[in-house]
Amino acid sequence: MTIPDLDSLFRHCIFPIPFKNKIFSPEKLIRLQDQEDGSLLASLAWRKFIPTVADIHAYGCRLAAHMNESDLAKGKYKEGRQKSTQALIN
Repeated sequence: MTIPDLDSLFRHCIFPIPFKNKIFSPEKLIRLQDQEDGSLLASLAWRKFIPTVADIHAYGCRLAAHMNESDLAKGKYKEGRQKSTQALIN
């Protein structure tokens, strides 16, 4: 599936990942991973499937909750340091 040039993509900002010393750090938000085939891997939301700001935020909340559950299961969860979401709109 090809994303048309004029369509919008969104990147979720899950706190505290893209922050350094409580200051937003764009290089930590946009972490593209090179793949062996020359492509790039990143997690983005396509407006076609998440059409409203409320939908974008709700997805980010579910993602943060899943990350917290995963941290808890691994014994890495820290009260007061849990992940939360911020909507970053293009």
